[in-house]
Amino acid sequence: MSAFSGICNIGRKNPLTERLSAINESVDRLFLGFRKCVDAFQYHWEDDKREAAERLVNVIRRHGWSLYRFGYTKQSAATNALLSELDKEPSSADVTLLAMQEWTERMKSGQQEFEGTLNQREALDAIEKPVLLETRKQVYADLSASLNYLESMAEFNATPEMEELINTINEVITNVTTSAKARRTRRESKVESN
Repeated sequence: MSAFSGICNIGRKNPLTERLSAINESVDRLFLGFRKCVDAFQYHWEDDKREAAERLVNVIRRHGWSLYRFGYTKQSAATNALLSELDKEPSSADVTLLAMQEWTERMKSGQQEFEGTLNQREALDAIEKPVLLETRKQVYADLSASLNYLESMAEFNATPEMEELINTINEVITNVTTSAKARRTRRESKVESN
């Protein structure tokens, strides 16, 4: 029965997905805060701070002004590249001059937590998916055999109860198929809108 319940719960999410999303949102907010602060320094009254901000804005643009909108993999790579450049001269001196070290340190720790959780989630997915695929095959084979048996029973010994059972099964199959098509259409529409 556990194989069957596994296949029935195919839509359940990896428990780390929600946590990963929350961490990603936190890292996005840190990036946006850092970017906006640096951007604001471009209007500073002191020339050295204004020039440092202009250099940092160029660094941010090079790695992705809107990198928080990228997918997880691309965003992670861009964030790591940005943080790496911010650690090196001349960017590290500009970060220090603008007193933005706390922002970069928090972005680093958030990025590390994000990558750790992402790796854990992928490891959990790797464990569950083969089991799920195997279970799906077993359930499909059993379901096909059961439907074939019912079909042959109805052909050789038609009763009102058998017809009602077959109609109920056909109704369930139609509902499941319709639901799956609607879910796929929503997913495709969501991907196209992004």
